[in-house]
Amino acid sequence: MKKMTGILFLALLAAGCSSTSMVPNESATGAAELSGKRPSYYRLVSDPLPIREIDWGRPLTDLHVKGHLTNKGFVPLTKVEGSGRLCESGNDWVSLADGAFHKGDSGEAPTGPYIKGCKGRSGGFMPASKEVQVN
Repeated sequence: MKKMTGILFLALLAAGCSSTSMVPNESATGAAELSGKRPSYYRLVSDPLPIREIDWGRPLTDLHVKGHLTNKGFVPLTKVEGSGRLCESGNDWVSLADGAFHKGDSGEAPTGPYIKGCKGRSGGFMPASKEVQVN
């Protein structure tokens, strides 16, 4: 009987572990559901296309947004952090889910989460504020 109970316990444990994933499922893609977890990745605002893994031994100083990777893309958990110049009249935007830059006069409506701003003289993106927009 004890042997059978042990086998049943191991089978249930194995079934439970096989159904979990390293990437949150679609129901866990909202920032509110991930907010209790420590962020693992970040997007550098000046170069938002690549998603970088956070090295907690090296503090981030440039403008960045921390978050998680999900099956829907990058989900921000923080506002824009760090130091750097802001673009005062930014009508362009960067989608944080995929890091794509969009011109404000393109006729596209921003989809959240995103950061409003503009491209700087060096070609990097500069935010208009430290707020992350969601809609």
